[in-house]
Amino acid sequence: MSAELVRIAVIGAGDLQAKAFLDALKEGGCTAAQVIPMGAQLGAVELDISEDTTAEVFLPLEKEHLDGSHWVVLFSRDGQAREAVRKWILGGGPILLDMAAETDSASGWLDPLSSKVQEVGEGGLSFPEAHAVYVSRILGHLSGRMLGPLSAQLMLPASRFGEQGVLELYQQAVSLLTFKPAPTEVLTRQTAFNCWPEPGAGGADLFPAQVRSLAALPQLRASCVALQTGSFHSTALSITLEMSEATEAGTALSEALAGDETFRTWTGETWPSVMDVAGEDRPVVAVSALDPLTLWIWIVFDNAKAGKGALAARWLMGQPR
Repeated sequence: MSAELVRIAVIGAGDLQAKAFLDALKEGGCTAAQVIPMGAQLGAVELDISEDTTAEVFLPLEKEHLDGSHWVVLFSRDGQAREAVRKWILGGGPILLDMAAETDSASGWLDPLSSKVQEVGEGGLSFPEAHAVYVSRILGHLSGRMLGPLSAQLMLPASRFGEQGVLELYQQAVSLLTFKPAPTEVLTRQTAFNCWPEPGAGGADLFPAQVRSLAALPQLRASCVALQTGSFHSTALSITLEMSEATEAGTALSEALAGDETFRTWTGETWPSVMDVAGEDRPVVAVSALDPLTLWIWIVFDNAKAGKGALAARWLMGQPR
């Protein structure tokens, strides 16, 4: 895709993943003139006030502001806004890239790591969760070795609540260390120094279907349990998978991942933590055989630099127009 030609409308530009998307576009060479940041709801001018008190104004979500755009990237989860956007671009015009899709489009889930040309249906493209993208990529290196079900534990950061969630987590930590009540307006409960199950959160409910689609393994039995943790931005994913010979498969997978530029090779003496990937634009993967038939895969990545928004921007910058 030529960065000089493409105009991108971003709907729901105040979303934290939308900000990551915009940052990655800028790093890739897109100029401000090519991006149309818009609000998440119909008709209203929206202000985004950052922690440093600077403010950014987003255009109201109106059809006229989509004129001339090649792509419409939809981060908004507002039902009315989503319905209106789909009607506006139905039958031609810009291509919809749905970043908040809860079901796949007629074209299936988009694989941002695939070199294959993605067919675009009338409903546009549905972008999967980053953890499903990375797991499906890893499974591609295990072709023919898997025997049984895939079980995943997804550890979610406070950033899934947006910038205010990250700020409140910091405030909670400070409050607890100074023996004061922790604020819970955004995170709903004490998250600092804590964790608990959150069934279905963070895309965990979409994980099995997305992995089966992206990995082209329609019969794969997969499950995912989400846990809310006290991490600020980084996500962790623990996978166990039944293999025909786990030690051999683990060695082969480690070698394959070392040659896959999607991932960063981990050379530390201990297992990588969420702190080890802060600021990194690629996930880190570690692999070990738990027993002769069970492979353990540990994935950590910075949700701001290697999450859904950044992945989408890099994919979009590589598209022809």
